[in-house]
This record gives sequence, C-alpha cells and structure tokens, in this order.
Amino acid sequence: MAELIQAIIQLFQLLWGVIYLMLPIKAIIVRKGNLGVRFTFGRPGSNLNPGLHLATMFQTMEDTHTTLCYNVVDKIKITLRDGVPIEVDAVMTYTVEDLGQFLTASENTDFLISEAGEMVLRQVLGTLSFAQFHSKPDDLDKKICTGLQKACRSQGFGAKIKLFRIKSYEVLSLSVRNALAIRASITALSKIPDKLAHDHSFGAMVALVTAAPPANVLTQNFPEDS
Repeated sequence: MAELIQAIIQLFQLLWGVIYLMLPIKAIIVRKGNLGVRFTFGRPGSNLNPGLHLATMFQTMEDTHTTLCYNVVDKIKITLRDGVPIEVDAVMTYTVEDLGQFLTASENTDFLISEAGEMVLRQVLGTLSFAQFHSKPDDLDKKICTGLQKACRSQGFGAKIKLFRIKSYEVLSLSVRNALAIRASITALSKIPDKLAHDHSFGAMVALVTAAPPANVLTQNFPEDS
C-alpha cells in the first residue's frame, strides 16, 4: 500500500511539472540575500536579482540563498612534511556569483566545494613542516583560500570563496607530542631574559605552559565576512 501511495505521489509530481512548464506565465519573488535564475528548455539564464520576475511557457525559475553560504571540511588525518601526524578540520564561507552554474554544475555543488576544500587543504599541508603549519595560521588560511578559489573556478561552480579558516588541530602521536613539547620548552627557556633566569619558579611556569599538549583551537568563532 505504501508503495502504491508513493507511486501516485510521484505521478502527480510529474504531471504538475508538465503542467507548470506549459503555463503561459509564472512569477517568482526573489528575496533580499537570494538570487534567482530562469531556465529555458533546461538552459539557465543570467542571475535574477531580488524583486519580482516573470517567466513564460517552457520556462521555469528557481531561487536560493547566495549572499553568504557556510560550509565545513570535516576532520581529516594528514602527515606533515616532517612526519608529524595531525587531525585537522576547517570552515569556510562563499557567495554564489552565478546561480545557473552553481545549480547545474552537479546535483550537490555545495558538497563538491567542501570536497575541493579538503583536497586543497591536503595539498597545502603536505608541503609544510609542523613549525611552518603552526607559526602563521592566517597566511596558511589565505593560501588555502586562494587555491580553493582556483579549484572552484576551474570546475565552473559559480561560487566565490570569501573566507577559509583552519578551525582546530590535534597532534595524533603521543611520542611526537612529547617531542614537540620538549622542543617548545627548550626554545622558550632559552629566551627567558637574564633578569628572570635566576627565578626557578618562573622557568618552571614557562616550561609547564609550553609543554602543554599541542591540541589547539585556532578559530573559536568564525569571523563575519567583511
């Protein structure tokens, strides 16, 4: 019985699609923050800005939010150039510049943008040592953002990447974490000013802080697009 009901629903949806396509006039109101697109025989036209838009027979229209879309790169594991294994995740925002391209590039272009973000993230991190990865996160984010934008353009996704942020990372190997902690402690202790070098409690505090396991959140709150 459930299968019969589902078949009837699908039939009505098909009939309505044909009826809608043959209507002599259709209307759509594109809201602020959205873009629309008019399809003629399945071919997308140019963007429809916010406001009232009409279509005729053999045309259909769609609209969706395009101003600032949010996406994520789920946690991935990667080994840096110097052998440090890390787990990292990231977030990004993008705007849709060509809705026709965005809707027709694939069944789920938003998912493909996330996959492209993971690909570029892996490519960039694979060329870095842990010190390079950890020292300048803002520069790293910009480099990945630029690479992701090139990938989106080459694939014809119709989207512009606005921001990319590595959200958090964790060093996966306990032995590597310990080695990094020792190295950080030695570096920090060597930089203690002479006037504080005799204060053993200060040195102990510096060592304690710098030896903390390097499991860090780089971006607590995702910044608003400017």
